[in-house]
Amino acid sequence: MPRKADKSAPTSYDVALAAGVSQSSVSRAFDPAAPIKPALRKRVMAAASALGWRPNSIASSLQKRRTEFVGLITSELSSPWRAQQLAALLPALEKNGHRALMFQTDREGDIDDLIDQVLSYQGRAVIVGAGLMSARIAKVCAKNGLLVILLNRWSTAAGVAPISCDHRLGSSIAVDYLAGRGCRRLCFLQGNLDSYAGQQREQGFRERCAEHNIEAEVLEMGSFERECGQRAAEILEARSAGNRPEGVLAANDAMALGMLDHAYATGRFVPPRDFALVGFDDLTEAAAPAYQITTIRQPIEALTAEVVSVLDQWRDAIGTTPVAKGRVLAPRLVERRTGLWSPEPAP
Repeated sequence: MPRKADKSAPTSYDVALAAGVSQSSVSRAFDPAAPIKPALRKRVMAAASALGWRPNSIASSLQKRRTEFVGLITSELSSPWRAQQLAALLPALEKNGHRALMFQTDREGDIDDLIDQVLSYQGRAVIVGAGLMSARIAKVCAKNGLLVILLNRWSTAAGVAPISCDHRLGSSIAVDYLAGRGCRRLCFLQGNLDSYAGQQREQGFRERCAEHNIEAEVLEMGSFERECGQRAAEILEARSAGNRPEGVLAANDAMALGMLDHAYATGRFVPPRDFALVGFDDLTEAAAPAYQITTIRQPIEALTAEVVSVLDQWRDAIGTTPVAKGRVLAPRLVERRTGLWSPEPAP
């Protein structure tokens, strides 16, 4: 049985009582590594939130360390881009004394509960690389002095520091390049419509095509997965030659790789023979000899450096709360084989 505690402030006993669980279950619910059923964890979190209780479970150990605890919310650890991003970010955090604790969520799922856990662990900051944060939890973070860094997404909320690639600019650069190659019919392969990056990339594509007076089409595939690129290639290849795009901008390199997989397997609608193909992100595989994808390179090193710089400033501020400022970094085009399409000479 849980031991009854003083009622002057809510305790883990009160949370256990409200949730109908043991105090040990309350402890496990607030430990990301502890084995506990998701439904039970959610029930405990709801009870704790209703009572206004958060554990100070690791504060004492953090006080003995020189490193700073930073929450890192991410998704799809199997994603090549996510792996590439984390491979740059995690060592940089460690090198600069920022101790990261990772939380995983759906690509655009609700992350309020995860941020609440970071608050309960007395974290100094949280890096949000996936998921959707409500206005309510943003205010809670600001009130509790928790810095929120949005990575490749945007917000104007107080206490939030967005650090992002300029996705719209990247698409504009791609359209300029394709127009310069002589393309007059362009197609944008869109993935998840809820993605901030996807939305910005599509907007940049549409705006620049309008400026060039180029025929523009958006093909919504529902996901950024490689398989969606394969399906897009099947759709476009099935059209008559006069209705196929002369240039394709894929919302990410994974979709561009999928298009190439289909092209190489069938021998039809192959870049750069039949059209120009541009990806986005610059995955390591995009540069492989078998693919050689022209792409928009995200400035991953600069993004990482900005994240670390903001964390350093936040940690080193003594007696003051530094103002969180947003940063937008420019991408650049990397030309490789798939972009080298040329229009057929006029008869």
